[in-house]
Amino acid sequence: MIADWNTHRDAAAALLVDQLKLECPRDVLRREHRGRHDLAGTGWSYRTHGIGVDVTRTNGHGGIDFDFSTLDGQLFAPPDFWRLMLFAKRSVHDRTIDSAKYEPIIDDAERYRDLIEAELKRQFTT
Repeated sequence: MIADWNTHRDAAAALLVDQLKLECPRDVLRREHRGRHDLAGTGWSYRTHGIGVDVTRTNGHGGIDFDFSTLDGQLFAPPDFWRLMLFAKRSVHDRTIDSAKYEPIIDDAERYRDLIEAELKRQFTT
């Protein structure tokens, strides 16, 4: 799940850089880009929040919410359980990922919380 999330996050960041002509994805947090905006002609929109951004399809399907890191030398913050669950629900609804892989997690999130949090800890602690 985390690999899928990272792939979608990278694609969303690239979309923002390309459409908004940014030097770095984090530049979406500048004052002039703050708020909710449609990315004209793409079918996507974004909404900034705190240190992050939520990139969604304008039809309400799919998308990803991610934060930028506050640590030097690290662009993105690792996902938390909530963002992974939101990503799974949106992606299954949008049919952009294999739903069979994620439906059990969506159907019983509490059962999978420990598994996902252990995977997050394993992947993001050094």
